[in-house]
Order: sequence, then structure tokens, then C-alpha cells
Amino acid sequence: MDSLTPVEGAGLKAPFLSRIQRGAAVAFAAAALAGTLAAPGAVAQTLGTEGGRALAQEYCARCHAVSAAQERPGETDAPPFRRLAADRRWTQATLMRMMTVPHANMPPPVLTNAEAQEVAAYILSLW
Repeated sequence: MDSLTPVEGAGLKAPFLSRIQRGAAVAFAAAALAGTLAAPGAVAQTLGTEGGRALAQEYCARCHAVSAAQERPGETDAPPFRRLAADRRWTQATLMRMMTVPHANMPPPVLTNAEAQEVAAYILSLW
């Protein structure tokens, strides 16, 4: 028979857990942590897309189509965000650099690095 040991927390004795139950709890926690660590990009992308979409709408939509509904046929001056997302040369880093470093054909940068990261995550989510 499996021996039982008390689990103590905050000075109170909790219900007894068997070794099997403790092992299952540890295994569950480890699996949950491993899943979180295995896909940090997916977590970051999910967190950044809604905020990024709002920032893009506020700062970028004047020139760029930031959603499919805003795309204009024949537009060549400012590429639609979906076209940027489909071009694998545009990575998170290159998109962020484009939004934060002054260059021709773009207004002066107004986004912080964190905001640019959110907008880049939104753009890449459109692929």
C-alpha cells in the first residue's frame, strides 16, 4: 500500500496526497510549463496582434492597407500589410527596423520599440 504524507502550506495541514497523486501533479505542471516554453513565439504573437492591429490602424492606415478590407486595387506606393506578411524577407526584425529607423518614403518614426514589435507581430499574423 502506498504511504501517505501530509502536504503543508501556510501553516495548515492540507489533505493527504499519495506518492502517485504527487507524481501526477508534478508531471502535469511540468507538461504545462514545457508547452508554454516550447511556443514562446506563438504566445507573443497572440499577445501582440490585437494591440498591434490597433496601433497599425492609428499610425499606419493613412498610407497602408492594414487589413484586407482596406486594400485598394493597384496601390503601389505603400504596400498592404498582407503583402508584407506574405513576403518571407520581412521578418520581425526587418519590420521593426522599418518602423523605428528614419528612411525615405515613410513619415518620421513615432512608435516605441515595444509598439513596433506589436505592429510587426500583427503584420506577420496576417500570413
